[in-house]
Amino acid sequence: MIESFSLWILFCIFCTDVSDTAITNKRAEHFKMNLDYKDILPISGTVLKRGTFTLNGCGSVCISDEFCQTIFNQPLAGNCFLYNYSIGEYTPIKSENGTEIYEIYSSCSDSQFVHNRAGGHCFNVFQTSNITSMYAMEACRQTNGVLIALDTNQRIAFVTEYIRNHFYFTTTTRRTFQIGLNNTQVPGNKVWKWSSGVNLTNDLLMPFSLNNFDGNMRDCSVGHCGVFEVKADYVGVFDNCCSKVSFWCICSRYVRQN
Repeated sequence: MIESFSLWILFCIFCTDVSDTAITNKRAEHFKMNLDYKDILPISGTVLKRGTFTLNGCGSVCISDEFCQTIFNQPLAGNCFLYNYSIGEYTPIKSENGTEIYEIYSSCSDSQFVHNRAGGHCFNVFQTSNITSMYAMEACRQTNGVLIALDTNQRIAFVTEYIRNHFYFTTTTRRTFQIGLNNTQVPGNKVWKWSSGVNLTNDLLMPFSLNNFDGNMRDCSVGHCGVFEVKADYVGVFDNCCSKVSFWCICSRYVRQN
């Protein structure tokens, strides 16, 4: 993944006072314009709102939809496109002249975390020098977070789309990430729990291949941890020993909803 050093322009919706700190409260939402991207639209996934939209009007429509993360504003045409994700280096796009791109900005943005509004959390995808779950959990704690709980279908979809938009994939690429799912929280009881404390349920729309063995079908004395696997056309979770999970991790922390 290539780090983005983007230039931003800030504007505010429903603000009583605009300050350089970009603090969001119950009466204000902030957007930032990424000057690295303009005159484009994602090939799929946008919702068109037609009308005579100003920039503030387009932003207001986005704020009213908790799933909206990004707006593509066409001031001359008066069109407003809503997008549920952030745009990245590998987002499939098409040219669309006269399009300005703004993303909802939160306090997460200052700490390398990505804000998932509908999911009620921020998350950060990063690489470590160690493949053990203990190391990953400590790395997350140092950023006031925990290994992510992909315990809703919305979170699964959002994180998957983020990874595909920000990492390069071919038809054979396979990427794995440590997540907050394990069977070590209750000694002697192989119950799978998320880092949120919720038990794993069977109502999530991705496959879970959890057999309580490592890759060589051997039991693990340190317990088993879930590994989030992402391909261009597949997403799922398998397990491995918590002592050899993945160099890549996803940390999460909950945010206060306004």
